[in-house]
Amino acid sequence: MSNAMKTLEGFFDGQRIRLSFERYRYASIPFPLARRGKALMKRIDDELASLWLQWIPSLAEDPQNNVSILAAEHVEMAHGTSIPLISYFCSISSQDPREGNPSKEVEGVVSLVYALLHQTLGEIHVLPPQDAAGQSRLNALEQRISGLDGTARTLNEALSAFSESTQILGPYYICIIDGLHLLEGPGTYDQLCELVRILRKSVWKLLFTTSAGSGVLSQEMDREDYVKVDEE
Repeated sequence: MSNAMKTLEGFFDGQRIRLSFERYRYASIPFPLARRGKALMKRIDDELASLWLQWIPSLAEDPQNNVSILAAEHVEMAHGTSIPLISYFCSISSQDPREGNPSKEVEGVVSLVYALLHQTLGEIHVLPPQDAAGQSRLNALEQRISGLDGTARTLNEALSAFSESTQILGPYYICIIDGLHLLEGPGTYDQLCELVRILRKSVWKLLFTTSAGSGVLSQEMDREDYVKVDEE
């Protein structure tokens, strides 16, 4: 593991990358969501595609949150392929944010970005660049990451580093993010919009799931890539 990856590890919860639910029942998922989610994962063309699935608002913890269960199932499906996958299940910590983060939402965005960056670096190190230019680019990226401190002060730099990492990795990977709406607030809106823009222009198959509306996704996603179900 690179030193850059170790730098990131203290600022996100590794258990939020992949969740599993023993009582998951695929038949309980509304057909429009199941159909569109499956269609996205089964695509084999080269075009970049993104999808936002919103189920009824829920304040339930993860094991009872149907839309999180749906996201977890798609993560499991993606892990069964040879395609690189990055994922994260967003949450708001019950603890006070660390010094340098003005709110729990800001700290949540830091955790999300660092988790995605950590996973992207991991995939890059599986198949690192073979040419001198690519290796130099990766070394420069890891040097930038060493200056990140897990606070709002370096969040924009973290977003820039993540964008660079996606370019080094290349477009053929899957990204699944659940609960982005939980992190929205006055101090996070612009950074979340930037993150969605980075993902939409760099990910082959991009899936967002939320249990409530999202101003960020409403602004950044195309209407035809949004599926909403209001009832069980």
